[in-house]
Amino acid sequence: GKRINKRSDDPVGAAKVIRMTEELDSLIQFQRNNDLVTGSLAQQESILRNMTDTMNRARVLALQAGDGLLSDADRKA
Repeated sequence: GKRINKRSDDPVGAAKVIRMTEELDSLIQFQRNNDLVTGSLAQQESILRNMTDTMNRARVLALQAGDGLLSDADRKA
């Protein structure tokens, strides 16, 4: 049921099939690369969010330590 069973059946058609197969392979690889980059960016975003939260917590603790409400033991902790 296929028009091209071997290259000699339709050389032009066979060349088109080869080009389309190569293009499809390129698109599949592009999708894989895109998936890897998307995952990497999501991981980096999570790390940056955690760093921001940590810095904000350190800022709050530093402000609390400087306002005189904490005891010496609390400030040392």
